Amino acid sequence: MATWGEGSARARNLDRYGHVARKTFFAEGEEGTVENWGRLKPKLKQDIRKIKAALSNTGCMNLEEFRNKAIIELMSTYTQQIVGNTHNMQVKE
Repeated sequence: MATWGEGSARARNLDRYGHVARKTFFAEGEEGTVENWGRLKPKLKQDIRKIKAALSNTGCMNLEEFRNKAIIELMSTYTQQIVGNTHNMQVKE
């Protein structure tokens, strides 16, 4: 049985979530920190699209509904080895 995490190379493809253009696509499921990229405003539209896509993928219409429905699942060490590591990030432990 093949398995992969949302942030894995296999999961990061345009067809998986119905994206038709690379402009609307981004990797999901990665958690960590990156260096400061500067001003917030230029990146804000992209971040809003990411939040809306995450809500849509979970079947929620807004953040309140997401908070009420969210279930946090921790990955086992074994699963983390299968999924792989995130890229260009300092991963949160």
